[in-house]
Amino acid sequence: MSVGERCQARRCFCVVCSRTVYLGPADDPYCPVCMTSLLGDGGGTGWRGNRAPVTGRIDEKDELQGEIENLRRALETRTTIGIAIGILMSQEGVSRTEAFCLLRRISQVHNIKLRDVALKVVEDHESDCATDTEG
Repeated sequence: MSVGERCQARRCFCVVCSRTVYLGPADDPYCPVCMTSLLGDGGGTGWRGNRAPVTGRIDEKDELQGEIENLRRALETRTTIGIAIGILMSQEGVSRTEAFCLLRRISQVHNIKLRDVALKVVEDHESDCATDTEG
């Protein structure tokens, strides 16, 4: 928008993203950044409603943070299960598949999550190793 056009335009302030917006007579009364109504009446519907875009972004951010946390937990769990499989392969002399099946069977029979069974195997092995080095 040129300086001449800016002088003829309405100057509005977006309270959501704190921007000054200049609107010409043909422009929609919405902030071009966050699509918030600049009329102050909450006008518009859907995404063009007064605070819908901000709420949508907050919800999306919360959802993404939850997904990141789930992926972190899955990665930690996967590592623990892999270590437990290795311990069982070494101690029991079984293949990788057989070690995993053993973990799964224990999990199902005792109704304990597989990650908790794997964590117990790893913890028991670490405590056995600590006892062996002490004595």
